[in-house]
Amino acid sequence: MKKLAKGLKFILIAAFSAFAIYLYILSNPQILSFLPKTKAKINTENISKLRPGMQRKAVIQLMGTPKRIETYFWNGLVIEFLFYATKQPKLFSKLQEKDYTPIAINNQTNTLLSWGWSFYDQVASKKP
Repeated sequence: MKKLAKGLKFILIAAFSAFAIYLYILSNPQILSFLPKTKAKINTENISKLRPGMQRKAVIQLMGTPKRIETYFWNGLVIEFLFYATKQPKLFSKLQEKDYTPIAINNQTNTLLSWGWSFYDQVASKKP
């Protein structure tokens, strides 16, 4: 019985310690900075390098293959939205719509128009 009590005590202490470390890491994510950057972090850094008027090919070269593409007809233009993950999901959860950033390409000129949800919402709300 004493061995069982000691074993149970050890398990409880180990579980509590692991949970305490988990909470510490959640509140201090910078301690994990030695880990490689996530794709979302790299995409966020690369979005800061985008400039309106860039060629579509240069955008794809910088950002990589988009997760998905949507196309809209808006104000006489064909606008293509390339979606890239820019937020890391919480532990054990999938990426949500808000975790992506849409990048707008003018299909006629193959140039970058804009990026972000405000422009996407403006274009997507005027579906034909």
